[in-house]
Amino acid sequence: MPLIAYLLAASVVASLIVAFVCVRWAVGRSPRKIATTWAVGLACGALLSLWPVVTDSFFRINGVLVDFTLDFTAREALAFIGFSFGCVGGVLFHAWGWASTVRSNTVGLPHRDSSSIHDPVLGPLTRERHEWTGTMPSPTGKGFVHLRIAECAHQDMAEIDTSSLTKFLDNYAEMTGVLRLALFELFTPHLPDPLWEDNWPTNAEALWGMLQLEEIELKPTGELGLSYAFIGDIWPDATFSLLVDGAQVKPMALDD
Repeated sequence: MPLIAYLLAASVVASLIVAFVCVRWAVGRSPRKIATTWAVGLACGALLSLWPVVTDSFFRINGVLVDFTLDFTAREALAFIGFSFGCVGGVLFHAWGWASTVRSNTVGLPHRDSSSIHDPVLGPLTRERHEWTGTMPSPTGKGFVHLRIAECAHQDMAEIDTSSLTKFLDNYAEMTGVLRLALFELFTPHLPDPLWEDNWPTNAEALWGMLQLEEIELKPTGELGLSYAFIGDIWPDATFSLLVDGAQVKPMALDD
């Protein structure tokens, strides 16, 4: 059997494998990402297809063809392989459309459609692409906080362990002492250079009175990420990040 037949068979098998992987990857991805991947694949295939032309047209020294030990059949086969890889880009693009249409109800792929429920403890929640999100009353008793349950959109809420979150909400008042100390630890490097003149906080109690809890993120590990911000327009771009693991609170970052 000639070499080109083996290469053709290998290209077909590779295309089928890539198509299957693409379908698994494509569900829930944005059209822009899919189109970009398709374009890159097609460009790479085109460049590979041009390789035999490059060897014949550009690698000439004083009119003498550089010998790459490629006979005509091998160069032809290499061009075919390059064209096949270019076609894989098209397979990727069409796989995205097919996967978006068929979805998980018929082929068992992960379902990415958004849905909303009302949790008796956490309130209304919406399933996004990678997480559950919602808005719930703040444990401080004032206003609301944004809630994120990360990297679990493939699970129903009944399957997610939210015990660390509910325990934190129940014990929030008892944890305010350690929370304010962790927040002030993040703020300490800014103490020598006041950003405003009136009521510049110089202790944990003063800083605590200027902050509000804005977001709670329940991580897959059961840890909680907390985000605090200044009330009003005192320092609108500042975000304090804490990590809560049970009764332990770790200051993470103060981003501006």
